[in-house]
Amino acid sequence: MSVAAALEDEGFEVAGPFASEAEAMAASRRRPPEGAILDISLGDRTSIELARALRRMGIAVVIYSGRERDALPPDLSRVPWIGKPSPRHALRNALIRSGLRPEGATPLDLAS
Repeated sequence: MSVAAALEDEGFEVAGPFASEAEAMAASRRRPPEGAILDISLGDRTSIELARALRRMGIAVVIYSGRERDALPPDLSRVPWIGKPSPRHALRNALIRSGLRPEGATPLDLAS
């Protein structure tokens, strides 16, 4: 199951995935999301500048990557990091800790 499908099953509204940093930024400008899940690796590039730009826009960022956490520069060291592979609830929990909630969820719903 894809990450997008898993999050939709959990009640999150999902846009993407996006094939490039430029595509993700354009979508974020058109309709700013509450949060973003980024893989630090984007082909031969990284999503570090995208993470910085999204944070400047006030968008919560969670990194979901197979790379080591030390791939992040110091200014992003406090961004939640979920290593691949991880159980699907790990991303859900990271989003919730970042202040994001699935549609229609109440705090009691999120305790499970």
